[in-house]
Amino acid sequence: MSVLGVVLALIGGIAALIAGIAGIFGGIPAVVLGLLACVFGFLSWKKTRKGIPAIFFGFIAVVLAVAPTVGSISGAKYQYDQVKAHPEKAPTLAKYIDDAELQYGFIGLMMVSKNPEEDKLITEEVLALLTGGLPKTAAAEPAEPVTEAEAST
Repeated sequence: MSVLGVVLALIGGIAALIAGIAGIFGGIPAVVLGLLACVFGFLSWKKTRKGIPAIFFGFIAVVLAVAPTVGSISGAKYQYDQVKAHPEKAPTLAKYIDDAELQYGFIGLMMVSKNPEEDKLITEEVLALLTGGLPKTAAAEPAEPVTEAEAST
């Protein structure tokens, strides 16, 4: 059981990495797997005194799951507030920002539209918000400068 606990803890650690982007989509499975690893470790330790690695790695998986989950949700909340305050930063996302599911982290910001074309634009806008750049959407692109020949006609 100790080996099974360590394997579950390692899978929980991988799920915790997903929690950094997907909020509770990755956090809940990581916590459950980490707790299962701890349970299997305790059962193995009680029976054969060999479950310490499963307990340790299970605990680490739980800790690693909580921090990225909370970070992802608070980061999504921050971006939500930024888009509400400055809709010109992400014009397509601003139309649907009230439909954002912040408990799903940054993925929750991207899952607001049912139109596939707008989904692509929203994804680009969210990625631009995360990297600090300007989105490549039509509303955010600067207008072409007018030349003197066009202005005189």
